[in-house]
Amino acid sequence: LLQGVDAATLALLAVRAGTAGADDESSGALDLSLPWVVHQATGMVIAQLGIGVEAAFARLRAHAYLTGRSVHEVSTDIVERRLRLEADPPDPSPLVSDYDIPDLMHRLVVHSVRLLGAAEAGLLLSDQRGSLQVLAPTAEKTNLLELFQIQAKDGPCLDCYRTGQAISVDNLADNVGRWPTFAPVAIEIGYLAVHTFPMRLRDTTIGALNLFSTVVGPLPADDQHVAQALADIATIGLLQERAIHESGIVVTQLEGALASRVVIEQAKGVLAEQSGLDMETAFQVLRNRARTSNRRLSVVAQEIVERPSLVQELTLSPNDD
Repeated sequence: LLQGVDAATLALLAVRAGTAGADDESSGALDLSLPWVVHQATGMVIAQLGIGVEAAFARLRAHAYLTGRSVHEVSTDIVERRLRLEADPPDPSPLVSDYDIPDLMHRLVVHSVRLLGAAEAGLLLSDQRGSLQVLAPTAEKTNLLELFQIQAKDGPCLDCYRTGQAISVDNLADNVGRWPTFAPVAIEIGYLAVHTFPMRLRDTTIGALNLFSTVVGPLPADDQHVAQALADIATIGLLQERAIHESGIVVTQLEGALASRVVIEQAKGVLAEQSGLDMETAFQVLRNRARTSNRRLSVVAQEIVERPSLVQELTLSPNDD
């Protein structure tokens, strides 16, 4: 997922991430205190991607943070994959060959909030037929605000999508004239600044990563680079580099991601109705079920929608990371 992001931005992302997981690992690629498997994996990434030591280590750290694991765990996976490839070589190129899109997008917006100090975040995604959909909000009120600006056809996130350019609004109160419908509503629910970044596929914008802040002020330049890198990662994760040359596949993948979002929202409704949970807690319960059963989030959601009686079997305490 990180192969399409430049090394300098990834290094910055890794530094902003701090410790990439549960263990306190040094940020230096040549640190002798690191486990040997980390150095081995760094060498493998150097060989795979043709990049330098620091850039390779930055990719390991950024990937570890975005997947909620330690550098040691990610490195072990990479080394073990090489050993398996020697016995039975499938496609050796990607670090991640298969993943759960809805869960990955949720992780990405949650990490965007943690990395960049935003109050909430969300993704808007085009269905390639002229309509925008909300894909991964971090909170229900963010979801409603994103839906509101789509319906009102007014807001910085829509302008970012239309122009393909990042838009940073330091103070929404100073921009009511620019977005007369969106700005007053956003301010009323507590968002005072908005920073939005395009999800681009070559010259085509497929969506936007949106950061909402409860304080007035600019987003630092370094944070803007990190936010755009995260938007790029979201784009790569959605489309996969192997499919971006075929527009029909692009449309299918985008529609598949949106269809997954629909069934997840339906499953949240089932959980909320039967268990008395709010929507955010219902979503965390779904994620916990998917992880503990080692299945895709959309598969678990579809199961709940088709068999609501399964709600009684769920552990109703969310376990989000």
